[in-house]
Amino acid sequence: MHFSFCSLSELCTSVFFFKLCYDSLYFISSLETFCSMAEISSRQRPYQEVANLLRSLILERRYGIGTRLPPERELADILGVSRTVIREALIMLEIEGVLAVRRGAGVFIIRMPDDEAEIHEASDQKADNNAGPFEILQARQLLESNIAEFAAQQATREDIIKMRRALQIQEEELEFDSMKQGIWNSILQ
Repeated sequence: MHFSFCSLSELCTSVFFFKLCYDSLYFISSLETFCSMAEISSRQRPYQEVANLLRSLILERRYGIGTRLPPERELADILGVSRTVIREALIMLEIEGVLAVRRGAGVFIIRMPDDEAEIHEASDQKADNNAGPFEILQARQLLESNIAEFAAQQATREDIIKMRRALQIQEEELEFDSMKQGIWNSILQ
């Protein structure tokens, strides 16, 4: 058996070289993982990623029903995206019925999103869809305005009375929900 003795500086150099190689391999492996994750997430548009993140935060109970989200500018700063991306994500969640945008008051959570599995399934389907939230909103406005016009032309006096009563009930329910949320928030604080 042959042992070779080396100086302390040679040993340190060898250990340093080994550590450098190990760290480089680890870095390359991490970089490959990051790149493959980036490829997966690049299938989604930025607003979809932000919407998924907001959904997850709501599901984790970081934001509860009735909670007001931070302003668009603050969300954009926190997430490092433009206000346009934030706005599109909020519109997407509004279309899904998760959020309500109240002019002058802010954006509020009105219901819990679907569970995590449905979120990822929906986001995969939306990644393949070229229509963004603005296009969907425009289509919805076209349809709804035509439906409203047709309904107005066909409405009878009884229909109008029923609609007024339904509107009154809805306003009462919103008032009650707001009051209930205020009581709930005061209990939590």
